[in-house]
Amino acid sequence: MESNSLENPSLPLVSIIAICHRHAQYVLQTLDSIRNQTYAQVELIIINNVKDDCEPLIRKWIKDHQVDCEFIQNESALSLTKNCNLGISRSSGSLIKPISCDDVLIPDLIYLQVKMLNSVSGVKAGLCYSDMVFIDQNDKPLPGHASFMTKLKKSFPNYTQSESFDYRQLLSATNPIPAPSVLYVKSAIAEVGGFDEDLDIEDYSMNLALFAHGFKFLFIDKVLVRYRVLDGSLSTVFRKEKFYQNYNMLKEYRHFLDTKNSHYRWKLWKGILLMPGFLGFLKELWQYFKITKDFNIVTYLRLLVRYILGTAKKSTVTRI
Repeated sequence: MESNSLENPSLPLVSIIAICHRHAQYVLQTLDSIRNQTYAQVELIIINNVKDDCEPLIRKWIKDHQVDCEFIQNESALSLTKNCNLGISRSSGSLIKPISCDDVLIPDLIYLQVKMLNSVSGVKAGLCYSDMVFIDQNDKPLPGHASFMTKLKKSFPNYTQSESFDYRQLLSATNPIPAPSVLYVKSAIAEVGGFDEDLDIEDYSMNLALFAHGFKFLFIDKVLVRYRVLDGSLSTVFRKEKFYQNYNMLKEYRHFLDTKNSHYRWKLWKGILLMPGFLGFLKELWQYFKITKDFNIVTYLRLLVRYILGTAKKSTVTRI
């Protein structure tokens, strides 16, 4: 393997932002996976989001391993996007790697991603990502869960990860980039104005913003992250706010997306159906018409019926 000595000034500095939010059971495993990276030119910034049992564990880990890093203890909990921006504001690296302190990095992740980014010339790269696998609270593979890319390719058979691949169709339908695997180019994040702090989840909006600004996404076809799925995590909990946020993002970036894509339209539908109040529903229905230019009256009749049935169901539940 090529030398990745800290004394090599030609290597870019990677700032890893490890964000801990009630992850006492897993934080040391995550930090060890960062410490075991084969790429040495790394700056570590650890953010503990709430005052809990994680703080003494992190401080002891830093002391025991004599790790040169910055530790930030938040006085009050911040959103994931605010923590990402906080870490970036304290970083010195030209590459940024956010990671939740319940996930696990494979040792060659940073090394391979830096190598990939350095290998392309004349490409306006915004990020580099890889495949990942899903694990449970006991580090076991989730039953019935293939890797992220295996699942994605089943849903979108034409998806390839070449540099020339047009992500327009895919971003119109879903978020095709597994967030725990991403290494961002710091200047690209700065160009799009950082992470949107009005949102809870950082990755989809950032990917849309980078795409809208003409940045390319580089892919390494290897499993380089183990993503932990826990009950109550942001990715598993149904929240109306999440659908509203996705809905507003898809409207904001509609000029860069395929508004005729059936997946795109279904995402808009879900946002419309969750709108509070009949007037709000009608207003968004009109917005949907203007965006999609869908002249099929059946579409609107179906949406109206679904909205009425959904409202009736909520009313029944309320009465009970």
